[in-house]
Amino acid sequence: MGCKCAKSLVAVLGKRPSNQDPDGGASSSSSSSRTPSAGAVTPASAASASRGNDFSQCEAKPTDGSAAVVAGGSASAATTEVWDVDEVPMEPPSVALPASAPMYFASRGPSTNSAAASELASDASTTCSGSLADPSLGPSEPVAAAASSPALDRFRAAVAPQLVRRVLNRQWVDQHHDVGYYCKAPLAFLEVGRVSDARVALEEASRYISTGGFGSGCSAYAEEAHVQLPWLWICWAASQLQREDLASACFEKICSFRHPVTDSGLVRRPYHSFRDFEGDFFATAVLCKAAMLCQSTALAAAAGDSLLRVLAANSINMIRRRQFCTRWHWDIGLLDGPDKFYCVSQDSSAGLYYLLGFPAVVLLELSMARVASSRTYREGAERLLEFLKGCRGLCSSPSAHVVAYAAVLAQDNDLAAAITESLLAAGEPGSETFDVADAMDQAAETVIWLSQAHNHLRRTISL
Repeated sequence: MGCKCAKSLVAVLGKRPSNQDPDGGASSSSSSSRTPSAGAVTPASAASASRGNDFSQCEAKPTDGSAAVVAGGSASAATTEVWDVDEVPMEPPSVALPASAPMYFASRGPSTNSAAASELASDASTTCSGSLADPSLGPSEPVAAAASSPALDRFRAAVAPQLVRRVLNRQWVDQHHDVGYYCKAPLAFLEVGRVSDARVALEEASRYISTGGFGSGCSAYAEEAHVQLPWLWICWAASQLQREDLASACFEKICSFRHPVTDSGLVRRPYHSFRDFEGDFFATAVLCKAAMLCQSTALAAAAGDSLLRVLAANSINMIRRRQFCTRWHWDIGLLDGPDKFYCVSQDSSAGLYYLLGFPAVVLLELSMARVASSRTYREGAERLLEFLKGCRGLCSSPSAHVVAYAAVLAQDNDLAAAITESLLAAGEPGSETFDVADAMDQAAETVIWLSQAHNHLRRTISL
């Protein structure tokens, strides 16, 4: 059952805009316990899928995988003897990060709402508040007169000081060694206007660039999840703060989880084999977002095309089985895996909705950039949002924060309001929340996505 909005977006995030428009080879260690989904699209059904083309939408049976490329690439590339498939280079595309301007593809800069910034800066425990309107980040956006959101302001005012007391506290930092405590803090600080705090937090987070999520106790960064995700959060903050050295380092790490032919994101281990890999929908969105942040336009578009192909491959699953399979192997096609990272079901009330919400955001951002097929990317995002609206537990799920931002980008203000209202109705997190890496990570991400949604709405109002 879809979400029902109790309040308009005006009441939750501010005024409503007056002008709004109504790849993969089966691993011997893991594939034996998984079976193809009923609507699986295998390499055989993707034989005509070159970059920019969709999978076939018909059901197919597993094949040996020699006929075509999963989630992209060309059939000839998969069958020619010229390829030494285990020696395909892993180097990411060249990255040129300008030092004098924000990233071309990056989302808006930090919030500079003076009232909210003053409230947050008054916390007595702040060790490095600095100037809240850092001139190096460029002029403020013309949103000062936009409506505020008291509930969101209270939530951010509760989270930011707790992050300060920990991430900027050397004694606490010396006793807590998990990237989950640090990778989102810099961007969360930027979202509430604490630019100097963000710079200090970024230095702490940069200590984990060599490892990413490997060894983290956070469920989102575990080996079976997405170990490359911390690099994206650090890359994002680094690009906002014009630390192109850190952004480039993170981008290289993320690109090591890229299949060089399909331009899809991988999980469990970096790319090592042309056929023996596990592709992942969310990981592909991570690759696409990182490419946008680092101005690698061609890679961003190629990864976006890969997302569209996997979306097309799920067409039958979405209708007949009310589920979206997020992972695939070369020979098997889409997977029915053993845990929640393999599938988002409309009939479950405990899905990880960010697995589809973040790709929807990425496709919408890509549709706003100066790339070909912009309308196609938007249509793909709208299909994902329509599927998510049919998920039973969406509006009450803490993993739906990014879906609220996607809804704002898609001008689905009712959905954005329903999710935001539900998340903020739970109240501000207590101090004890921030002593657990998973909970602290979740609180920081909620600040980021709801702030993104709020500020996008305010920016729209100001135009």
